[in-house]
Amino acid sequence: MSQQRPTFSCLCFFAALLGYLAIDKSAFSQDLPKPSGSNVENWVGWIESPQEHLRWILRLTKDSKTGRISGTSSTPDRTLETIPLSNIRLQPEDWGFDWVNAASNQTFKFAGTMESANQVTGLLLVGAETIVIRLHKAVEISAEDTYTLGADTVYTDNVPVVGTKHKFDMRFRIYSTPPYTEGKPKILFDSLKAGVLGKPVELAPEADSSVVFKVPSIQSEYRATLDEQKGILLGTFSRNGNIIPLSMTKWETHNSQTSPSDSKKPMVDPAMTKSVESIPQKEDASVKIKINEQPDRKFLSNEQAVTVTVGGSALQTTNEQTSKISGTLTMPTFDKKPASEKSKAPVVIFASTYGPQDRDGMLGTNAQYRDIAQSLSKLGIASIRVDDRGMGSSEEPIGDFTLSDAETDLRAIVQFAASKEGLDADRIGLLGHGEGAIAATAVAATDNRIQFLLLLAPPGLSGSELLLAQSARVSGLQGMGEKEQWTMMELQRGLHRIAATPQSEDFVPQEAVRRLVDSKWSDLERTLPTAKTQRERADIRRNIEQQLLADLMELKKPSSRQFLNMDPAKTWMLLRCPTLAIWGSKDLEVVADANRKSLQAATARNSKANVRWQELPDLNHWFQRAKTGSPEEYETLGGIDPTLVETIRVWLSERW
Repeated sequence: MSQQRPTFSCLCFFAALLGYLAIDKSAFSQDLPKPSGSNVENWVGWIESPQEHLRWILRLTKDSKTGRISGTSSTPDRTLETIPLSNIRLQPEDWGFDWVNAASNQTFKFAGTMESANQVTGLLLVGAETIVIRLHKAVEISAEDTYTLGADTVYTDNVPVVGTKHKFDMRFRIYSTPPYTEGKPKILFDSLKAGVLGKPVELAPEADSSVVFKVPSIQSEYRATLDEQKGILLGTFSRNGNIIPLSMTKWETHNSQTSPSDSKKPMVDPAMTKSVESIPQKEDASVKIKINEQPDRKFLSNEQAVTVTVGGSALQTTNEQTSKISGTLTMPTFDKKPASEKSKAPVVIFASTYGPQDRDGMLGTNAQYRDIAQSLSKLGIASIRVDDRGMGSSEEPIGDFTLSDAETDLRAIVQFAASKEGLDADRIGLLGHGEGAIAATAVAATDNRIQFLLLLAPPGLSGSELLLAQSARVSGLQGMGEKEQWTMMELQRGLHRIAATPQSEDFVPQEAVRRLVDSKWSDLERTLPTAKTQRERADIRRNIEQQLLADLMELKKPSSRQFLNMDPAKTWMLLRCPTLAIWGSKDLEVVADANRKSLQAATARNSKANVRWQELPDLNHWFQRAKTGSPEEYETLGGIDPTLVETIRVWLSERW
């Protein structure tokens, strides 16, 4: 697993938690409808990607009089809405159907074969992606608990959010019996307030009798041991170096319609510790979406795989070694046919936002970067987009991945594009998104081959200022009081100062954090839940110090220190090429107003600057039309809003 670059949403633990808004739980507050009779067949499967696993339930009904077959599809983990099926075919060698998602107007198709009377294996076609799914016939679909979503066992806890009265919920769902599993347990991680649902979990025993729940898609793990006397799992939840003490208890899955926080927590199921050895360590390749593996990637007619060799950077252990990053070259299309290779095309190189991201910029079923690349192709412009380090087919970084390493990778792609047949070396542009805009401007400032810049949500503040601006915007949306906001900001500033200041050899991080908490404790006490006893007060303080200490250790990494101290506005004083800078008005990661003003002040001192500034209303960091701009909305919204593509088209049309 590669180390993540510093990001707005995970660099500081408390900053990340502030950015999470509670999602509407109404979708989880009802029971699934029960089948009405023997003429109903229930089929159950899992829609699986590396990022998310969702239950898929099909109900096929045969009319006893006419023999007509109808059916519905639902993913109850997301919503209780059922969607009618069409073109239903139930022959052994042709078992499938279609349906249309009314919200996105996207057509889905499933086609498979019956391996037995109770099992079907087939392909779910979602746009250009293909997902292999096994469906099993279920006698019935039982009504399920509103919180556990049909899981056999659920472990849960609520972690206080530093500086607020909110809590951050964590949940592990374990499915170990039919109809949702056949032979091996399935474990998923959720956090409803964070908008995280169905993240696949790998479970492994350790030599010291502890159990490790690994959540690869969010680079996290929960390492715990069973306290037999108290009947709880005791351990730590870690993500990107942030370590949170966490004890999790079993939530009853039957006859309960209340929230976990409203009930006594029962004992841990002893069978849990016995089931670990039975869980395979390798995922069954037959039920995995083919999205990040180069050999199985599905390319469109104007796309081809490319591999870029990178050498001489901090990514290698010696100067002689090289590493490789993989991506997709999209060529221009005219009348839906690739342009002639005799005519060299201008090319745009993508640099992704805070990540790591895969080459397509996947958000749920939306491929944000791929859609932009295809839009550019219709304008006669080629593009190259790559998997970031540790994603898809690109090799992982060696050690801590810094902004300097990201620039090195981008320069290697520029060199590749300049020598690639069919691409115009005199018309190379960069499209930088978020953090990618920092790398793009740094490269363009020193490489005359870069003829234009398309910058989406470009930061203009230092990393420290960015985090503070994000926290202020999110806490305001949450309705946090002025005192609570001030306390949160002061804690962040204090940690940033400690991390940025060179320390002597006898520096003790624990003491630095303790002094910071001492200085703000009276304000913190007023923002936290009231403690009834002195012991409770001590426990709250200890948890806060542990969270802040984990943050400090993350901030002191080379990549984090570079991020905190970087000043992206400086490179804008060196830009010479035409630049289009666009923000979404509801971006919570790179707040438009503050960052634009910083960049405008920098370019005011650059007599050769040629920048068009634009803010698009109601769009978020991924340029989706958003309600609040919160990251929890990203996977629930549609793709890139057409206003972004039109803005880029108009600007480019003025140049050729």
